[in-house]
Amino acid sequence: MKGISVLSGLLLLFLTVDLFGQYPNIKVSSFGGLTRPCEESIMINPVNSNQIVIGVNSVLLSGCCSGYYCSSDGGYNWSANYLTSSFGLAYCDPSVICDNSGNFYYFALGSPMSNPSITDRILVWKSSNGGMNWLDFCQLALVAPKENDKEYACVDLSHTSPYENNLYVVWSLYDVYNTPNPNDSSYLTFSRSTNRGISFSSPLRISKKAGAGRDSNNCVTSAIPCTGPEGEIYVTWTRGDSAFLQRSVDGGITWLSNDILITPQIGGWTHGNGMPVSACDISNSPYRGTLYFCFADKRNGSSDIDVFLTKSTNGGITWRNPYKVNTNPSGNYQFSPWICVDPVTGYIWIVFYDNRYRSPLIDVTVARSTDGGNSFVNIKVSSSASTMSNRIGDYIGISAYNNKVRAAWDYNVNGGYFEVWCAMIDTLYNTSLEHTPLQFTADTSARLCNLGVYSQVPLASGNNGARLYFKTGSGSFQYV
Repeated sequence: MKGISVLSGLLLLFLTVDLFGQYPNIKVSSFGGLTRPCEESIMINPVNSNQIVIGVNSVLLSGCCSGYYCSSDGGYNWSANYLTSSFGLAYCDPSVICDNSGNFYYFALGSPMSNPSITDRILVWKSSNGGMNWLDFCQLALVAPKENDKEYACVDLSHTSPYENNLYVVWSLYDVYNTPNPNDSSYLTFSRSTNRGISFSSPLRISKKAGAGRDSNNCVTSAIPCTGPEGEIYVTWTRGDSAFLQRSVDGGITWLSNDILITPQIGGWTHGNGMPVSACDISNSPYRGTLYFCFADKRNGSSDIDVFLTKSTNGGITWRNPYKVNTNPSGNYQFSPWICVDPVTGYIWIVFYDNRYRSPLIDVTVARSTDGGNSFVNIKVSSSASTMSNRIGDYIGISAYNNKVRAAWDYNVNGGYFEVWCAMIDTLYNTSLEHTPLQFTADTSARLCNLGVYSQVPLASGNNGARLYFKTGSGSFQYV
């Protein structure tokens, strides 16, 4: 703790910190034999935060499969395996969630045994022991000859919701998948379970305007559901160079008559930007009920991909102008973001790939906001970097519960061998300020102000170090 002298008067204090220290990194993929793992979906059990599950795409024999890693000690040690189903072949696009009773659910696209190339169903598994064992639970969305793509699920975790523990899943439905035929379309589809995954409702189209049949920027894709504190269901997705929202306030029975435009996404979700993601604050923080939408795009130039956040405080009806999450100047790539909101603290956590530190190599950054997304601290959490070439997969993941945060990502090593890593973020840095409150006075004698900055990771020095900003009266700000 360092004492500093400041002049009396009206003293206003601000602290800006970017952290470049290192949180512990665990190489998750070293604990199992899953091949080419990618597309990490990670979830912390809200009942027992030492239980964590990561779902991944992997490769088994000649095709994709649904793999997973599970930990019972907060992420320091992991078990690994892949899932099988009597309902079909487990394929890809993992989505892992956990309810308020500690049950994990794993969603993935599925194929019929007779034709692995057709994704005409969604498979669901359930685990009641932290992911160690999985029940071959059920299937939904049997849509042949149509096809499904990019499903994602959520669970209503709000204790004030009349639909607590309901499961919701959304996905893209194609007349014919990846066809150039202009007469074929894609739609956004929804299903729900009110009995903890035993059965699901029939698929319901909820997007009002169709997209192209080809898996491209013009299709309806990247659907993400989340829930609000009173059971509201929000679904976001992208089509073309824009992002949209649908909303239900009766547990998924009825939806808005028109899609709501959230924001343009310049360049769409392809071209390295990644899937846009939404999350809602169900905590008792001052920002309870705020809906957040996070995405990357090229509005600052084709060689400058940035991560942006926009938010809505009225249920998605209107949105704040997007603002940049990464704190570096222009000229670098930040892409493939994923967002979560801690259901206890309301803090926002965003993970993304980032080449600002060791360009052209990519690292991983986590951005954190404790003030409802008004400001962010950026923290480099990766200890190793990789090339930007040969990327596969559409997303990485992050999960938070009561300040325990785990970020999961994959690196392409040596042109084909993939590694999954997890950052162990357990303690926030915090500040304390001790001084005698100052009043308007002509007294200009020195005053002692003690500022303490406490951090689990080392703080940077020099231009990136912690600064105490102050001013006297109507003068300009100074800092030490």
